Amino acid sequence: MASSPKHAPERQTTSPRRRGRPPKVEREAVLEAGLTLIRAEGLEGLTVRGVAERLGVAPATLYGHFPDKDALLEAIADRAWDRFYVEVPERGRWRERLLGWMLAVRARLRSAPELPVLLNAVPPQPAALLRTTRALGDLLVRAGFSREEAVRRAQGLVWTVVGFFVIESARARLDVEKQHRGMLARVPEEERGATEEILPLLRDRGDDEIYRELVGALVRGLR
Repeated sequence: MASSPKHAPERQTTSPRRRGRPPKVEREAVLEAGLTLIRAEGLEGLTVRGVAERLGVAPATLYGHFPDKDALLEAIADRAWDRFYVEVPERGRWRERLLGWMLAVRARLRSAPELPVLLNAVPPQPAALLRTTRALGDLLVRAGFSREEAVRRAQGLVWTVVGFFVIESARARLDVEKQHRGMLARVPEEERGATEEILPLLRDRGDDEIYRELVGALVRGLR
């Protein structure tokens, strides 16, 4: 009986690897990865390839959720602005509840430093802004305002909070002393002395003090 060759090649028992479907990635994971990238590298650092690398997938995988970078950016902006929605406090007089909301929503916005960048790139149009305006309006209607008055006042409050946050975020990136000198240099010479006198008053006030004074005056003046 003939024996098999001592060094005969082994028979292949595994089939060649087939190319499978690309790994799936959840939409929320894509948005969170995009937000992380913007926080780390700014808006200019946001690319489909960069988001895909953070998730460990091929860029083509993301196109199942977003057809292009613009669609991705808009969805990321909406995701970030969802943080804007803060429930109106349920207890207290209506002025106290409005004031509590305005303080709480500023704290929430300050935890999302990417929002000013996104605001400049994508006009805010998330449902959170509309829901907030409706919730504040409902509170004012119960306080005795007409529906028209309530909605208009609510819109003004929402714009005040967002606008203050944008200015506050910009100030945080500036050398305020240098900015004031530059501003003063552009004031007409005959007004410069009187204008310079107010600068110490501006420097002595922190953002917290300015905001509390502003929203307090707004809420008190709603009637």
